[in-house]
Amino acid sequence: MARIHIREFHDDDLDAVVRLWWEARTSAERPVYSLAEVTASCREDHAVVAVRDDEVVAAAVGRAAHAQGRVVFFGIAEDARSANVSGALSDALERARIDAFARTHD
Repeated sequence: MARIHIREFHDDDLDAVVRLWWEARTSAERPVYSLAEVTASCREDHAVVAVRDDEVVAAAVGRAAHAQGRVVFFGIAEDARSANVSGALSDALERARIDAFARTHD
């Protein structure tokens, strides 16, 4: 099985994030935020993806609100769950938010 790596969200990842959001809607842990809020945060806030063989298999999307960080969406494709990407994805999202905060408060 190919290695999974984490990277920042690119605009061309949006279709994959939408697919993951729809997959999550059919699971027991449905998304709290709407698809519109998730896609807006992908572009305006912080998002990271997990990629295997050039395919996005997981995504974490967050935003800063009221001096707190919020996870807007966290989705992992069913076939990638055994790869244990959730911790790495969560860490990458946290680092992205810290880096963005540091840039705005220099």
